[in-house]
Amino acid sequence: MDIKKIYWLELNRSYLMTSIQRTMDEFQYHFSENANKKPYKDSNVFVKLMGEIKDIIQQKPNLDILVEQYHLSEFEKNILLVCAGIELSSEYSQLICKLQGHPDAVYPTFNVLLAGFCSTHWNAISPTSPLRKWDLIHLSSGTLLANQPIKIDEGILHYLTGFPFLEESLASIIKKDDGKYLISKSQQKLVDNIVNQYSKNLQPQKIIELIGSDTNDKMAVAKTACEKLGYTLYNLDKHAIPQKQEDVIMLEKLWNRQAILNHYALYIDFSERKQDQQNNENMLNHFINNCEALTFINMDSSQKTISNKTNRYEVEKPTQQEQKRLWIDLLNVGKKYSETITTLVEHFNLSTNTIKVAANEINRTEIKTNYENLLWKTCCKFTRPVLENLAQRIKTLATWDDIVLPPEELRVLKEITMHVRFRSKVYNEGGFAKKHSRGLGISALFSGESGTGKTMAAEVIANDLMLDLYRVDLSQVVNKYIGETEKNLKKIFDAAEEGGAILLFDEADSLFGKRGEVRDSHDRHSNLQIGYLLQRMENFNGLAILTTNMKNAIDKAFERRIRFSVHFERPDVTQRKRIWENAFPNKNWVNGVDYSKLAMANMPGGNIKNIAMNAAFLAASEDVKIGMQHLLQATKSEYKKVDKHLSNSEIKDWE
Repeated sequence: MDIKKIYWLELNRSYLMTSIQRTMDEFQYHFSENANKKPYKDSNVFVKLMGEIKDIIQQKPNLDILVEQYHLSEFEKNILLVCAGIELSSEYSQLICKLQGHPDAVYPTFNVLLAGFCSTHWNAISPTSPLRKWDLIHLSSGTLLANQPIKIDEGILHYLTGFPFLEESLASIIKKDDGKYLISKSQQKLVDNIVNQYSKNLQPQKIIELIGSDTNDKMAVAKTACEKLGYTLYNLDKHAIPQKQEDVIMLEKLWNRQAILNHYALYIDFSERKQDQQNNENMLNHFINNCEALTFINMDSSQKTISNKTNRYEVEKPTQQEQKRLWIDLLNVGKKYSETITTLVEHFNLSTNTIKVAANEINRTEIKTNYENLLWKTCCKFTRPVLENLAQRIKTLATWDDIVLPPEELRVLKEITMHVRFRSKVYNEGGFAKKHSRGLGISALFSGESGTGKTMAAEVIANDLMLDLYRVDLSQVVNKYIGETEKNLKKIFDAAEEGGAILLFDEADSLFGKRGEVRDSHDRHSNLQIGYLLQRMENFNGLAILTTNMKNAIDKAFERRIRFSVHFERPDVTQRKRIWENAFPNKNWVNGVDYSKLAMANMPGGNIKNIAMNAAFLAASEDVKIGMQHLLQATKSEYKKVDKHLSNSEIKDWE
């Protein structure tokens, strides 16, 4: 324990015990024979000793803090000290037993207390008095009010001695935050703003709502603000909040008492609310609105403010320059990879504390590959968890050599890659971001029948850019509750922006389809979803690829906002031959295969891939190399599967 803390504890206890001894002195005086001769006057010894302690103690004694915070009268203070004295001094408890005429009557009744002091008043034990309102004392039931024994609350007793603790009911759901966080310069400005507004306002708003995409950065802002204001920050587990209102009210009283006396503040994660937890939310709202202490609420920007007693602040991620500086400061390699880090922050929009954790992991890694790849892969790793709840990550293996397309379509795909790679340079250095607030998102529509290479093209782009590719699972995104689909889409877009991920909306016509005539609330809700998507796509700082088998089903208003559109036709004979030639990874497995004959079958690349793999299984079962007979059998099975007719001219001379 810190030496200053030990010194304060000694002085605090001396002050408390001196105050208790003073009350005992007055108590004995009023029950002595001298009580009726002259009024009681504090001994000069007590006055001098308490004054000396106050002069040398740097932090106020807890007794004085408690009296000030709850505005206790002199009599109420004396009641508390008598009850504390009984617990801390056997001499005091013996005196009370003697005065009450029974060896077991350790705790004083109100009648005895009324007789023991000069300045007394009956409402000191009324239900609205500070002593009972805040449960500083407890009365035993079963007899007349004035004859009920009075006992000090255990938590208050420990507080007075300098050893406060959280009651069990609080400790089970409220934990001290011991995390160590970083904040950027721009976030520090927000902290200063919060501190200035809170400290200068005579009646400051006690509830501060923090919105933004990163929980740890919001926690960092809250904790830094608390440190500047002299508060200790605790976290509330919202799921553990009691379900009965009477239990919540008791919890509020205990927390407010602890927070007021010890300068505690609270942090509550109020995001991720679910429709089926309405009662839990009501109880949480009740608790928050009755908190007397400073309370920080982590919220989504789409959530409505909790009450009119709040201030709302947005915690933004650090700027690109701040992110670059953080990487350089935190990595052990210094400025050696400055250019690589510049490219990194152009694609990965990470929070302050995500960069801290990622940099620490990189510093602990024994570098066996090149450092640039390690940086890139680590950033991908730290941005995946959020997206993987709502989208499926596709392992990208295909390269430009694997995809077979006409020259014009191939040119457009490479142009898409170029736009993603240089978007930061054009938008920021070129100044386009300052001139345009909308339309900076890069989007592409890939249309064409199944198997023509739409998904493979997305893989090639993602692989070339070294970015993750996510296929959006529409069944996880679309929600029957109004507004939930938009929230899910917001999470996906926000997470994709943070990790530089490429979004692939397969069969996009089912979600991005034409807006219809509004006949009921469901139609109106569906149109609102599309409207939200139109706006979000325009502002998306990344690449979104939409695939559809039915281009005509895509909403025209949406199609106008697409930057690139690529139609994937069925490959011609020349292209099919190239696809067949690329279909077998190990050429040693193939024997006597005529790619020109195979190319005569009019099928897209996706079917060719399936046929090649199925033929490989057939050959493996016979322990021979893949031949034309295996490919013929696999082709017939594939056509039957897709319910299409295979003409004799297509498979002529295959055997």
